[in-house]
Amino acid sequence: MRIYPILPLLIASLLAYFVLYSPQPLFPILSLELNLSETQTALLTTATMVPLFLAPLTFGRLLSSYSPEYLLRAGLLLLAITTLGFVMAENYAMLLIIRFAQGILLPVILTSVMTLTSRQAAPQELQGAMSFYVTATILGGLFGRLISGVFADFSDWRYFYYLMTAGLALTAFFPFGHGRGNEGQDALFYWPDVKVLVVERGLGWIFLAVSCLFFVFSAMMNFLPFRVGSLSEEVSSVFISLMYSGYLLGVVTSLLSARITLWSGGSLQ
Repeated sequence: MRIYPILPLLIASLLAYFVLYSPQPLFPILSLELNLSETQTALLTTATMVPLFLAPLTFGRLLSSYSPEYLLRAGLLLLAITTLGFVMAENYAMLLIIRFAQGILLPVILTSVMTLTSRQAAPQELQGAMSFYVTATILGGLFGRLISGVFADFSDWRYFYYLMTAGLALTAFFPFGHGRGNEGQDALFYWPDVKVLVVERGLGWIFLAVSCLFFVFSAMMNFLPFRVGSLSEEVSSVFISLMYSGYLLGVVTSLLSARITLWSGGSLQ
């Protein structure tokens, strides 16, 4: 499918992942500035991941009650406020609270983006649209880290967050579109539906496998900056950011997902 109709949605998801992962290359700097241990610093990511894990179950119901366009715009504006607060926070406790709040807002934004993306695409274009969305999230994870590292080395890491605050606020006023007229067709979310997916349809083991994979992945990404720093005291924030460049392989995989599905004997339906 053409990328232009969903480009504002992709930009929103890109910036959301900027917010999620951009602090990681800054962990050594934040650790020194706030006199934090490695574990305390890594909690700045964990504080976001905990609500990010729990909130989608609740926001499925929220999306059934409110317009995803409204939730997306409100979520982006509130995320802009918390991003500015991340720079202005004067103590560790406030940073944790801000990161926790961002973890609540991110599912609102990302779930709204996926809902609107599915509405913009025709049924035969849905898998392509989702591939673009996954690509945007991967690029957000990579370049959020990389750009924050560049600012930390060549200017001030705070300027990156000022710029991101402005970008989030501006994106909130983008024309996200209203889809193909199927706004009223979304099914209401009910907790028994979770049991159907997890137990009756046998998806529980798949969800568990993905959770374990993400558990290990996130742990490695949190402590990677400190491990690199322990190997060389002269390592730069940009170099730490480049350690995440393996994300680029995910871009290739997501864009080729349709072909990979066919090659493996699957179906696009």
